[in-house]
Amino acid sequence: MKEHGVPPAGALAAVGSLSEGFAAAVRAFPHHEAVREGTRSLTYRQLDARAGQLAAALRAGGARPGRPVAILLHRSADLMAAALAVLRTGAPYLALEPATPRARLEQILRDTAAQAVVTAGEPAGRLPAGHPAVRADLPLPPAPQDEPAVTVGREAPAYLLPPRGPGRPRAEEVTHGTVLRLFADAESRYGFAGDDIWTLSHSFAPDIRACEMWGALLYGGCAVVVPPEAAEDTRTFRELLCAQRVTVHLSQSPAALRALIAEDARAADRLPLKCVVLGDEAPAPDLGPWRAKYGDDTPRLITLGRTRYGAGTAPFALTTPRDRERLTADSAIEDAYPLTALQTRLLRRGSRRTGPDLPCDLFVFRLAAAYDHDALTRAVSRAVARHDILRTSFHLTGYHEPLQLVHRHATAPVRVRDLRGLPRYEREAELAAWPERARGAAYPWAGPPLARFHAHIAGDREFLFTLAFHGALLDAWSQSSLITEILADFWALRDGGAKAPAPRPAHRFADCVARERRTLGDRAVQAFWSRELAGLPALPPWPADGPAGPPHEEATRCGGVDITPAQAEAFDALARHHHARLRHVLLAVHARAVAVLTGQEEVLLGVECDARPDGEGAARAIGLQLNVMPYRLHTAGHDPDHLVRAVLDTERRLAGASGFPCAGQDRPPAVRRAAGILFACTDLFGFEELAAATDVEHLDAKTRVPTGATLRVEFTRDPFTGQLGLELEADGRRVSEELLHETEEIYRAAITAVAAARRGGHRPPHSSGTR
Repeated sequence: MKEHGVPPAGALAAVGSLSEGFAAAVRAFPHHEAVREGTRSLTYRQLDARAGQLAAALRAGGARPGRPVAILLHRSADLMAAALAVLRTGAPYLALEPATPRARLEQILRDTAAQAVVTAGEPAGRLPAGHPAVRADLPLPPAPQDEPAVTVGREAPAYLLPPRGPGRPRAEEVTHGTVLRLFADAESRYGFAGDDIWTLSHSFAPDIRACEMWGALLYGGCAVVVPPEAAEDTRTFRELLCAQRVTVHLSQSPAALRALIAEDARAADRLPLKCVVLGDEAPAPDLGPWRAKYGDDTPRLITLGRTRYGAGTAPFALTTPRDRERLTADSAIEDAYPLTALQTRLLRRGSRRTGPDLPCDLFVFRLAAAYDHDALTRAVSRAVARHDILRTSFHLTGYHEPLQLVHRHATAPVRVRDLRGLPRYEREAELAAWPERARGAAYPWAGPPLARFHAHIAGDREFLFTLAFHGALLDAWSQSSLITEILADFWALRDGGAKAPAPRPAHRFADCVARERRTLGDRAVQAFWSRELAGLPALPPWPADGPAGPPHEEATRCGGVDITPAQAEAFDALARHHHARLRHVLLAVHARAVAVLTGQEEVLLGVECDARPDGEGAARAIGLQLNVMPYRLHTAGHDPDHLVRAVLDTERRLAGASGFPCAGQDRPPAVRRAAGILFACTDLFGFEELAAATDVEHLDAKTRVPTGATLRVEFTRDPFTGQLGLELEADGRRVSEELLHETEEIYRAAITAVAAARRGGHRPPHSSGTR
């Protein structure tokens, strides 16, 4: 028996999670084939029962909501059942390549704190000894009758993308809502239905998998598992499409689709395909042979959009019809979209400021190499052509709402000053004065680029490279990624060297804007924040209320605390003990210090967070993808283990609503005060790679982006020395030199106490300087 039909209109928009979406398909299509694998076939009811068995085994082994469960299986029906089973426990799943070496598996499982692994057969032999595992190839006990799946919200993580390598160990999350929105958008446009047959032919670990498995299961369709020999041979693959009557196929590359079209042109029979889903943003191949063969029945080429962002980020898609009509008529403009909430705040504040208070930043690097102007100019030009944000101008007026316009072309000259003819003391004086002078230069918003590039030649084999930019352009992650890209290109292009330009990133800053706007309009997220911030205690301001200092007071006061290698190792050990990241331990240190600063046991922390949604290749998209989240914590007792657990619990609680921009909230006074003391933990992505590939030496000349915070607390690990440190930047008109020194002592005491706790000796909470 086979059911036909489509889900009710708008069904996916009303579904709360992927588990609920699959359950709805089981009810609607119980006898429909859900998956075919060789001679094996499972109906929706049978796949549901298999997932229930695996879920029961996971629960019996201790699997709980929160930490991920890894899946180490070949592409198969059991792999799909395992994914469904993990979601039933309330945990996200992490699908791993079966051929991953044992040492890499051990590292991924450790870094992601995976609580168990579902595995079978040969891949199980690479599983690290002692790691909890459920074997899908062994007999499983029957699942309890009517055991409900754990309920999770749409913005809870559904699955994790595997870490991309030792240099960036963080796994990235894709939420239930992201995948559901992706296919809800496709309901009316593409007409997916219960009689569609989808291929399951790609690696299950990259982000592309959502379009294959969930595209079938959310509509009551059937997924056909493509064996390796068919996936690797175009003729065999085409024969499978015909034999299995496949109607929807995901092509991961234009080259693969071109090969399929060429092979089909030589065959007399017809493909049953209705559509081919394009898996990347490269230009589509020529469909002439298909049009000649199929006429009006030519398979459609469609793009669902990446699961990280969903659909809706085509050029000008986020503008009003009137603005779109006006902008598309201008051939110099490639795209336009609204500002993020944080960009808007920075630009409006910057319009009221001058000189050193401008929201500008710069990085200075000293390179031990001869200067090559042609190579650096070419490297910078490539970066400008590659990244939308470097060709962007800002417009607060003139359109229906403030917009940023992406220009097709922008020129960013590299300005050079040769200092070799100056006496040494004059050369050093010029280099010392340069950062503040660069920061005080204004950036006209109406024309790109809002980034400037400079070189100072200090010797025959030494020069300084400076990236200066408006604060609304880049976050710390983007800065380090961009500098790494430019200097790596420079190194390869010196003395006429050749290196092909890198392609444009698969993800764009427009996608970040689209996600923020969806989140701002999500009533469930709005309701969450109303509950989260209700009943806040009357936190005293820090420092005490009073007028700002006189204009001649120093705008920024800088301080810091040295963290010893032994203390850093203690923090790492504490993170391992709690299956946490170093950032969580440092947040516990910060919470302890803020409790002392405010004299309150319940604190509300302003925490700078990476606002990038999840997806493969996300790290290469640059822009100001930053958010400030309010973390509400109870610090009773100041016990470090308690604080780390409280941080982890808070982060899990906020996970489903983390895309909501703090700048977009109607912030009560307590929330504004939380943002007055900002926490940041900076990971300078890519600098380790740069240091290994070049003879670059970092000159510490980074200056502050004004954030409006009274105090900014930043933990950072130097990528060149590996040393962990704490920097404090305070508003000099609110924070005196004496108060800054007192604050340093409070943080020093918190660092010492938390580090000592992991070494086995708890110390009493620091009480001096309580305000």
